[in-house]
Amino acid sequence: RMVINSDKGLQVFDRGGLLRTEPRADGEMMSGPYIVRRGSNDEVMNVRGEVVLGGQKEYLSGLFGSLVLVGDSVVDVAKPNSPPIALPAAGYWSQIWGDWVASSSWNVTDLFNFRTQETKQYPGQLRALGDGFVVVRPDLGGLQAFRLSDGTMTDLPGPYWSRSANMAVTPASVDGGNRVAYATDTDLVVKTIDGAGKTAPRVLGVMADAGLTLGGPAWVPEFDATKALAAGQIVIKDSKGAVVRTLATPASTDGSIRGVGWDGKTDSGGWAPAGTYSYVLVANGTDGTGQAMAVDGIAVPGGTVTVSGTPPVSVPGAPSGLVASAGDRQASIVFTAPGSTGGAAITNYEFSVDNGATWSARTPAATDRKSVV
Repeated sequence: RMVINSDKGLQVFDRGGLLRTEPRADGEMMSGPYIVRRGSNDEVMNVRGEVVLGGQKEYLSGLFGSLVLVGDSVVDVAKPNSPPIALPAAGYWSQIWGDWVASSSWNVTDLFNFRTQETKQYPGQLRALGDGFVVVRPDLGGLQAFRLSDGTMTDLPGPYWSRSANMAVTPASVDGGNRVAYATDTDLVVKTIDGAGKTAPRVLGVMADAGLTLGGPAWVPEFDATKALAAGQIVIKDSKGAVVRTLATPASTDGSIRGVGWDGKTDSGGWAPAGTYSYVLVANGTDGTGQAMAVDGIAVPGGTVTVSGTPPVSVPGAPSGLVASAGDRQASIVFTAPGSTGGAAITNYEFSVDNGATWSARTPAATDRKSVV
């Protein structure tokens, strides 16, 4: 996914295709399906144009999927009924990755893990926060990356400014693994930080309709993960926890799942009854870090979908393989059930003894594949 502030407005793209254009070119940052927009009051919008966090007078300083830095707290816009996660008072929490937030003064960067309450501090101005590492600009310029697990420093050679030009900025950007990209005076450099990027893929957000109408368009959820995913499954269960449908998902080098839909049918081919179903994505990262998790790193990514409507019914297929054995004024018949039920359960069969001119129903009604007429 990508957003561009252009003379046409705020343009939202997915896999190279334009999804929508908003009239105000005020996009500030994007993570998964969420976008922070600036204005008299900041807001968070999803790629469908729906405002999921609006009217914020406090500056929205960081975004990691549905997790938003709002002052000294973290808000999950995908869980509007959940209370904010409080952070220690700081000068300015400006970046978030996973469970870590970062704040920077002139020459010191502070980190705080809001799950474990762990704190860390590194010399230099914050430039980027990634999966298990932080990138800072030392007092004399250039860039350095520190591994959070043990503090190992990796030097990132680049332009070094004198203190008289200390307002110059050395930009840096990270991916969902262990790479950082930055610019020198002459080159764009991509560097791997050894020992970082060990977190299992996190799904930054799921875009899916709340409901599915039987016989209508397929229900198609969209997932955005931090890392490349191997082929996996979307598993759909009923309210009792029984699996009703398993949908195969392809491998994805960018961590996005698109175009996998559910038509409302079960794995056996029948229609699922109306009701509420849960679904989860089961897919592993291609780097061996494990199964994809929700944005909090704890839950399995997924949600619920409500199925409604009446199953559409069509004419079922005809029985086949009919074999008749003659008897005393009767015939014993064995046949193969139709391959298609037409979307509804078969409750009885009819038979004809005059080449189809008239038909009689089996009495009593029966669905076994043997009959005597």
